Amino acid sequence: MRKTKLMFLILSFVFFSNVHSQEISLSKAIKTALSQNPEMKYQSEKVKVAELGVKSAWGNFFPTLDLEGGFTRINSPIELDLEPFRKLIITLQANNQVELQNLYNISSGGTPYTPAEKVTFYNQYYNLLNRQIPSFNMELKKQNYYHGRFIAVQPLFLGGKLIAFRDYKKSVLNYSKSEKCKEKDELIAKISKIYLKSFLLENVLNVRKDAINTIKKHKKNALNAFKEGVVTKVSITKADVALSEAEANYKKDLNNKKMLNVALAELLGKDDAKYTPHVNKLVLPATKPNFDELIAKAMEYNPGLDMIEEKINQAEYNYKIKRSEFLPKVAAFGEKEIYPEYLSVLEPKWAIGVRIKINLFNGFKDYSGLEEAEHLKNEAKFKKESIQRKIKLWIEKNYKEMENAEDEFNSVQTRIKFARENLRMAEKRFNSGMGTSLEVVDAELSLEEARIEKISALYKYFDALTNIFETIGEPEKIVEFID
Repeated sequence: MRKTKLMFLILSFVFFSNVHSQEISLSKAIKTALSQNPEMKYQSEKVKVAELGVKSAWGNFFPTLDLEGGFTRINSPIELDLEPFRKLIITLQANNQVELQNLYNISSGGTPYTPAEKVTFYNQYYNLLNRQIPSFNMELKKQNYYHGRFIAVQPLFLGGKLIAFRDYKKSVLNYSKSEKCKEKDELIAKISKIYLKSFLLENVLNVRKDAINTIKKHKKNALNAFKEGVVTKVSITKADVALSEAEANYKKDLNNKKMLNVALAELLGKDDAKYTPHVNKLVLPATKPNFDELIAKAMEYNPGLDMIEEKINQAEYNYKIKRSEFLPKVAAFGEKEIYPEYLSVLEPKWAIGVRIKINLFNGFKDYSGLEEAEHLKNEAKFKKESIQRKIKLWIEKNYKEMENAEDEFNSVQTRIKFARENLRMAEKRFNSGMGTSLEVVDAELSLEEARIEKISALYKYFDALTNIFETIGEPEKIVEFID
């Protein structure tokens, strides 16, 4: 009774899942994931940010135009007071006039001026000059004044920094694109592996159902034989144990298959697990891809290698940027005051010119930065060599696994034929009273194991092939075998 309820629950679970699930092809699943997966959206935004970074880097080549201004109040107006010099000039000029007039009188035959007369004439000349010569007080800067100016700067030469920075940003863009490609390849591979696992579990479930039906049939025969006194109670017990284990394995694999829907929904960027991966059949290809061609493709198209190559380029551009610190910086500039009425006589209304700047000493920071950039270049190169070795090893490993899986698939065919015949003979011996229940159960389990090994061999082959396609940058090629 307990086993009947268990099978009812299992069948109900299968029916409920089928009602609320919808099969989706691998190609459609990949297309949906590439547009809906959050990680792919994130990578797309990173590419857009990098593209804007390139545009920003180009902007460094153009002149900058700034407007700055404000209002200022100082403690008092700035004035130029030259009144002492004015009085000195008037005094000297008045004295000179008196003496000249005195000399003129003497030369004309007259008498020299007396001291009193000189004072009188001095005062007359002083007052006259004092009225004629304007004040020497001048206001240079008002106490309250506005100031504003346009400032234009055009870089002329920065030691190659602008070009290196632009190329650096281009490399960042290429890196982002390669990273997005890498995430895309990984996503396609993950989805493909879910479909492979679905194929594996679907076929394993069919094998387990056949095993359950065979054991049930055997149990029924064992009960009839027990009633006739041909076999003992032990035969029925062994059949019960085998049936219980078979049903438990079936339920476990059924739950695992259900979890594939959840995993697929996560990769598709969906909230519900209504899509079910399904593969009708897998057939071993007649020929395997050429190993040397796979290595060559991986070295040329692997996104991970493209990413490290861009890291090398970035290190090179960073080195050029650091090196530019040792070279002079030249820029043209222009300024134009927009409140000339507030300028002093010492301040220009506009100015243009060229500025040159070169650092002579800054605590050896530039030298340290240059050495650091050089080591970063070497670091990236060694990393690339390490990744190349790992890629070769990874392809070789999966290629060997493909070959092993193919050999396993071919060899298990004979085992399945033998296991079927062995089961037939065990059932025949049991029915005739010449064999035991254990022989029948073992024969069925051997057949089940061989059939599962055949399915597993197919799974291992295409799982390894998926890994290879991902490594050479062509993960979508697996669709030709699965879709």
